[in-house]
Amino acid sequence: MRWSLLIVAIFALTMPAAARHAIPYEQPVGGGERPEGVELAYDDGVFESWGSLTDWSDEEQVGFIMPDGGPWTIIAVSYWLAGTEDHRVIFREAPNSVWFPPGAVIDDSIVFNPGYPAPPEAWHDVDVTSLGFMLLAGDEIFVGHQHDGIDDGIGLDSSNPDGHSWGFFEGNWEDDTYDWGIDAGIRLVLDGPTPVEETTWGGIKSLF
Repeated sequence: MRWSLLIVAIFALTMPAAARHAIPYEQPVGGGERPEGVELAYDDGVFESWGSLTDWSDEEQVGFIMPDGGPWTIIAVSYWLAGTEDHRVIFREAPNSVWFPPGAVIDDSIVFNPGYPAPPEAWHDVDVTSLGFMLLAGDEIFVGHQHDGIDDGIGLDSSNPDGHSWGFFEGNWEDDTYDWGIDAGIRLVLDGPTPVEETTWGGIKSLF
């Protein structure tokens, strides 16, 4: 680990709790009809904490690495999210290293409204098939959303699973998984295999 990263990690562990905190949250994950497909999840399905705007972040992102097989088409993003105002699904490029934050915005054209005050009643599934995103095994993409509404909040898994969540907080990206032991309630649903001649993730990246 580089010294700069070690200093950041020590600072995150010793900084005052008031600088960033989560509200204890005790409620099992709700049901709801889920899209059929391969679901990628870094959370463990039980959210022990609750991150609220503006105490937690202005944007949440979770990185996903495509499993073996495919090619894979991204058909839905699922959120354990509260909010009664419009939100944007935000796809971002993956960085070249796990120590760097999510990259440039690929797409933020899809708007959705969770429709739940805190806490949410179920997973909120957003159909993103219209984007036509296809990825190969081993490709990585980040997906999340912005926090804008006064009642926004997201379930946080504090059992420290092997995930990779980032939060944009007070003008800076913070590595939620490594600095805070937290993964956000965001999942990706894939469909595959798909025709190889369609646009792959490598083709999408070449456009930026």
